Amino acid sequence: ASHYTNFPPPANYVYIGDGETADSGCGTQDDQAYAYCPADNSIYVGQAFQWYLYKKFGAIGPAVAIAHEYGHPLQTVKDLPNPS
Repeated sequence: ASHYTNFPPPANYVYIGDGETADSGCGTQDDQAYAYCPADNSIYVGQAFQWYLYKKFGAIGPAVAIAHEYGHPLQTVKDLPNPS
C-alpha cells in the first residue's frame, strides 16, 4: 500500500452551474459534464448531470462518478492507459 501514497491531486475541481459553461484545456464543458481534462489536470462537474445521477441512483451516483473522474489523474500520474 505504500506505493499508493502521495499522489498529487488534480489542479482544479470546476463546478459548472445549471445552464453555464466553463473553458477547459479540452474544450468547452457544460452543465452535463463529468470529465477529467489531462491538458489542464482538472475535473469538471456539471450540475445538470450531477442531479441526473442523484435522481437515478441516489446519493451514491454523483459520488461514484467523481471517484471515477478522480481515477483518471491517477492513471496519468502512473502513466497508465486513460480511456474515458
